[in-house]
Amino acid sequence: MKNLPFLFSLFLFSTIGVMASIEWEKKEITVAVHPAQLKKEVDFKFRNTGQTPIEFLSLRPSCSCICIRPEKKNYLPGESGILKVIFDLSNRTGPQKKSIKIITSNHPTKSQILYLKINIPEAYQFSTQRLTWEPNQKNLTQSLTLTNVSSKAISIGKITSSNPHFKTTLQTLRKGFVYRIELTPEIGLQNARSVIRIQTIPPQGMTESKSYKIYAHRK
Repeated sequence: MKNLPFLFSLFLFSTIGVMASIEWEKKEITVAVHPAQLKKEVDFKFRNTGQTPIEFLSLRPSCSCICIRPEKKNYLPGESGILKVIFDLSNRTGPQKKSIKIITSNHPTKSQILYLKINIPEAYQFSTQRLTWEPNQKNLTQSLTLTNVSSKAISIGKITSSNPHFKTTLQTLRKGFVYRIELTPEIGLQNARSVIRIQTIPPQGMTESKSYKIYAHRK
């Protein structure tokens, strides 16, 4: 009889563990991406291996660049599911390791952590991203060079200016790897600015790709 409280506690602990449990196929996933790729979707697969339903109470990424889309919130015993994670790759290069803190109904005071690792290759480097014209400057046309430092060709699709008084010209020096952009403000233009958007062509099999910005200022 002296061991009764201990046996009861052991039974209770074991029962709770069996009642509800979520088992992940992988808790850490490493993926590769194209240098011009804008987003990457990753699926974390899991299964409710317990005997009671499980509900996702909280899904908290470590970065605003991560969007989490569960198929639904509740999963019955034995049911499998996918937690879709979308990584926004824009304005990021180099090794990235992001985490997702998950709280489920079976352990509301204890979190589980998933990890997503991505190495984002650098694509284009710019000779400059800011062009400025002084008030009395006579040579109006200025240029900059874009160089793709990756091993994969990334073609430039189109260039748009937020200010129509800045004329833009794209020159291909080596398709997919080296381009020159010329900017010319209109004669007589003063105290004007423009944001030039450079859109790359999506890689094969993708519908969208990265874009870049350069800034022009005519004093």
